[in-house]
Amino acid sequence: MPLSEQFKAFWARFSSKKRKRKTESSSIFLRFLEESRSISVLVFALTVLSIGLISFLGVKQTSFQFLAGQEATIRIVAAEDFSYQSDILT
Repeated sequence: MPLSEQFKAFWARFSSKKRKRKTESSSIFLRFLEESRSISVLVFALTVLSIGLISFLGVKQTSFQFLAGQEATIRIVAAEDFSYQSDILT
């Protein structure tokens, strides 16, 4: 037996057989869900609202928010003495 025929026989033994697709008529309810424009709009709106809600749930500010000219609402005090020489202001 030639090598090419051995390879074909080997390949045929281990390759998966093609399966035939079963055709079944879909139910009226499933057809309505697939073809209804109002259902499509409802699913789209619920998806957008869900993504928006999940995006903003549990989001906290990571640091204090400062605006120019705003008075401090809390006082931050250093635990140790330090000095800082600014190159810009001197």
